[in-house]
Amino acid sequence: MPPSSRESPSPGEEEVLRQRVRQREGLPDPGVKARLDESEQKAILGPGKFRMYSKGDLKLPGMVKEAADERWRPYRIDKPLKDLTKERAGADAAVVKRVADHTEVRRLVKDALETGRAWTDEELDAVIQHVAGAWFDPAKIVRAGKEIAGLEWGGRKIVAGESVPTDAGHYLKHVHALQQWPASTSFDQYRASARSVALDPASGVAVNLYRWQPHITIARRSGDLRGVGGGPGVLVEYRVKEDAIRTVFQPRGGVSHLNDVHRTGITWMRKAKP
Repeated sequence: MPPSSRESPSPGEEEVLRQRVRQREGLPDPGVKARLDESEQKAILGPGKFRMYSKGDLKLPGMVKEAADERWRPYRIDKPLKDLTKERAGADAAVVKRVADHTEVRRLVKDALETGRAWTDEELDAVIQHVAGAWFDPAKIVRAGKEIAGLEWGGRKIVAGESVPTDAGHYLKHVHALQQWPASTSFDQYRASARSVALDPASGVAVNLYRWQPHITIARRSGDLRGVGGGPGVLVEYRVKEDAIRTVFQPRGGVSHLNDVHRTGITWMRKAKP
């Protein structure tokens, strides 16, 4: 039956509807939280929504949506928790991290080395984003050492002493010759592992001087990146002056490798999590 031919709600039904609308539209009232204790808020919202609300991931107006009824006017209903969770995940994915440029990275590193000032969370995150996007200098080459001689690259075997791209040389040395990564690790996976270590919130971040050159070192436990010859930690070394990665490797001493005679001025911007 078309909505226009339906009977109007009875006074009792209309009062129930009005009460429901008042309840729904009353949720966004900014005074609700002040008037209700935690147990009452949790009872009204439910455990899942209460948890999101308490953490600040969800505001009260976002918990309801418009619905329509054939007999009565549009009204508001609660959104299911699964819909709210999806919305929050989408919002998080849409957040674009700020990336520091090379000039800012140099300034922050210089400041930290000279004054010991800790970076703010925003500065730290911006620097990490920059380092995570860096890679070996494509214009640089290295001489192939004995450890990678005989390994294949570019469809042929490497000859000791010949020139190879820096990133290829480090990949062949640390993944295949020294077996610091699992044997099946491809070049792309080696590069991706450096980025994942840089972006991991569990990684430690330190500024330091290595052979008097400013560096940023990002270190984390090797975990599932560890091969049969790998160490307990992965180190990503970024050389500030060249705006490039210097090496990505797994020293046997892990983070203690930083206690090197050639390294000074170590200042941790964030300690690595155990």
